[in-house]
Amino acid sequence: VRDFGVGIPEQHLQKVFEPFRRLHRQDQVAGSGLGLTFCRDLLRRMGGEIWVESTETEGTSFYIKLPVE
Repeated sequence: VRDFGVGIPEQHLQKVFEPFRRLHRQDQVAGSGLGLTFCRDLLRRMGGEIWVESTETEGTSFYIKLPVE
């Protein structure tokens, strides 16, 4: 999944997968801060992985990889 938004600062990239971690205040963007944690945990249980790449001012990409059986 890719967007062309403001991007995520380098120091926050791996933190986006932490439970309840939010990069914006609750009044700016709704959410619990659990979505990416659930995605990561589910993918790991299926033998897969998720990672993020981002460039500030250019956007963010999330990638997933699942094994083929």
